[in-house]
Amino acid sequence: MNRLLIVEDQASLRISLADDMREAGFQVYEASSGHEAVILLDQYSFVGVITDLKIGRASCRERV
Repeated sequence: MNRLLIVEDQASLRISLADDMREAGFQVYEASSGHEAVILLDQYSFVGVITDLKIGRASCRERV
């Protein structure tokens, strides 16, 4: 399965990007925080992750 994780705290941007990626054929999972992303990463394998490099107070670079 072509699972894709989108990590973005701005809802409108996350939803728009998720819609586009679904149209492109991906099974999209969404996370609005680094914490949510870590939970999903522990549960599933993804072919890719699209992330905001700064979410709230946390940096996603620390997890990559």
